[in-house]
Formats: sequence, structure tokens, C-alpha cells
Amino acid sequence: MALPKRETGAKVLSGDGFASVSETSQRQLGLLWGTVVVVLLALVPYARQLAGSLPVCTFKAIVGIPCPTCGITRTVLALADLEFSTALRTNPLGAVLLTAFLAGGLVAGVSAIRGRPLKEPRWSLRPIERLGLAAVIVANWAYLISRGV
Repeated sequence: MALPKRETGAKVLSGDGFASVSETSQRQLGLLWGTVVVVLLALVPYARQLAGSLPVCTFKAIVGIPCPTCGITRTVLALADLEFSTALRTNPLGAVLLTAFLAGGLVAGVSAIRGRPLKEPRWSLRPIERLGLAAVIVANWAYLISRGV
């Protein structure tokens, strides 16, 4: 059952039930994302100090195998040192997602500064896309287990 379109302040509910965000809000989101990325990049010189204060993986300590996100700290440190091959070997999916997050944040921030709104993402995935996403996550986890990360 489709919802009727109705205005609620700066948002309009579309037929799929998700709110359509105004261009101003999209620019603010782009600026926020870009700012977060710039702050993270500014913290790169302190990455090793910050990483040393993180706890060990509780899942791995209890179960004995790496969790799906094991190796992310080492992946971040490798990316901070611009060692892309090491980052990919440590956690391939994590390296790709972190790189995409950083690049996307820089693009979003620049777009916001230039007055351009972000393109609103399509939130729903088709069943085949969900299956593909699950397969990528499971394959990455299997890789981490096989490497003993």
C-alpha cells in the first residue's frame, strides 16, 4: 500500500515511505560528512597512539575465530601509512569501504561548499542485490578466517 505524498516541513514523504530531504539538508549532510573526513585525516599522525588504546576483539577472544570486522584497526593504520596492498590483505572489504567513505566524504564536502546537493541514495535493494551483498560479506569473513586475522 503506497503512502500518499504529503509535506512535513522540509521533507516530503514519497510513495515508498522514505522522506525526501531538501537540498539545504543535503548540502548540510555533505558538509558534515566532509568535515568528519577532514577531521579523521587530521588525526592520521596520531593513529598508532589511538589504536593502542583499543581493546582486543571480544568475539575472537571468546569464539576463537576472527569476527567479520577483525583487522579493521590494522587496515586503518595501513591506509594511514598509504600502504594500500597491506590494507587490502588485512581486510579487503574494510579497506574498500573505508577508502570509499573517505573519498565520498571529500567529494560530498566539496560539493556542499560549491552549493550542490548530494544525490539521495536508493535505500531499497532487490533480492539479488541483497544476496550479492551477503555473499561479499561472507566471502570476506571466510578470507579473514583463512588468514587467521
